Amino acid sequence: DYYRALDTYLVASRIEGGPLSIVESWATGVPLITTNMGMAPDIAVDGTNAVVCPIEDATGLAGALIRVAGDAALRDAIVAGGKISVAPHHWPRLAERHLREVYAPSLALLGLDPGLR
Repeated sequence: DYYRALDTYLVASRIEGGPLSIVESWATGVPLITTNMGMAPDIAVDGTNAVVCPIEDATGLAGALIRVAGDAALRDAIVAGGKISVAPHHWPRLAERHLREVYAPSLALLGLDPGLR
């Protein structure tokens, strides 16, 4: 509910491991503006699913907010791109991937059946 109350989600972090708010904004259809830190360089694509700004670029972040607020086509494009980009981060998909890529090979090394079919 809180995300849906937003016009835009701005991640202005300089250092961060995630942030999870990137995928949360995508999942809720909120346009995303983020600095290029944490996992953002791996999953956020400027103009496709977010507007990406350099770290510590306050002028760039402010300009991105103005651009997104005034450009409905850009806003719609990054929302649509975010809805596509969030799919691989859905917990059941992540759990299946971890089972297949991490746990099953480990169990197989121990001679145990991972139960995957």
